[in-house]
Amino acid sequence: MQRAIGNADDWWWKVAMRALTWLAETHTTFDAYDLSILGCPDPDHPSRWGALFRSASAAGVIEHAGYTQSRRPTCAGGLCRVWRGAS
Repeated sequence: MQRAIGNADDWWWKVAMRALTWLAETHTTFDAYDLSILGCPDPDHPSRWGALFRSASAAGVIEHAGYTQSRRPTCAGGLCRVWRGAS
């Protein structure tokens, strides 16, 4: 995870974290695709999503809320984590 964080594009990380923080403040459940829907560009490597969410979770911004089938068209309905803002 540290490599994924350390090698992430600074601009992308800030944009994605801002979108994630905004969604967390709504106290609804969300996944990485919701950040894309908001206009956050995809990272240079898909593992950056996991590092972003893991970092926000460790910082107490979000908490794991379950799993759902991915809505992202390129994921063929795979399993993905769902998050919500930490209380």
